[in-house]
Amino acid sequence: MLLDEVRTLATDFAVRQILHEGGQAARSYSAEISDRTRFYVLWRWNYGEACVPFNEARKLAQSCGLDLAEEWSRRGGVVKKEQEFVRLLGPHQREMEHLAAGQDLIDVLHHALRLWEKGDRTELIARLRESSYGRSEAFYRVAQAISECLPIESREKNC
Repeated sequence: MLLDEVRTLATDFAVRQILHEGGQAARSYSAEISDRTRFYVLWRWNYGEACVPFNEARKLAQSCGLDLAEEWSRRGGVVKKEQEFVRLLGPHQREMEHLAAGQDLIDVLHHALRLWEKGDRTELIARLRESSYGRSEAFYRVAQAISECLPIESREKNC
């Protein structure tokens, strides 16, 4: 459908801008991130840590190829419905067991943040090695972009 193609192009462009990428190399980084990670980055860039009305969140999710209702129903997901609002869950609001089992870039990043905060360097290195994100430029660009979107007092930023 043409509208889906336009949404995809727009979100790809936005993600490349957020990740501070230019030229052809940008496409390779943005191509490495999943729809869930793309959604997470775009949410933080647009809304920071704010709760968002359902319809606004639904539109953003749809532009990333996600079904918002499926995402908040999913155990270990990154969103939570709160009446007519939706909240994006940061690393401290998600269960460690789901983060440890997750293979998506955003799950590995959240797990790494929690391990870093605990001072568990050995487990952090093992997690990055096992997931192969430790060698991924996209992983570090996503982490940097999210950090730049958050206020200085954010717990997520200060892990």
